[in-house]
Amino acid sequence: MATPMFVYDAEQSYMDMLDECYPEVTIGSSSFYASTILRDCDPVGFRIGLDEYITSMVEDGQWTVEGYEEYEPEKEEVL
Repeated sequence: MATPMFVYDAEQSYMDMLDECYPEVTIGSSSFYASTILRDCDPVGFRIGLDEYITSMVEDGQWTVEGYEEYEPEKEEVL
């Protein structure tokens, strides 16, 4: 059975997954999480990754996400 999620919760889950997959980056005495670096330095890349993550979870039947419309490319007409 799919777990109902809100977009905010799905985003937090995506950030948690990134932080589990990639190590913290330390510069001097400061440390940064991979998810924060991606979100702040490449917001377009972050949103693309988030969309792919949500789509994957929805297609696998693990989640239903309120307020999320799955991307469906338009079908091309065959001439």
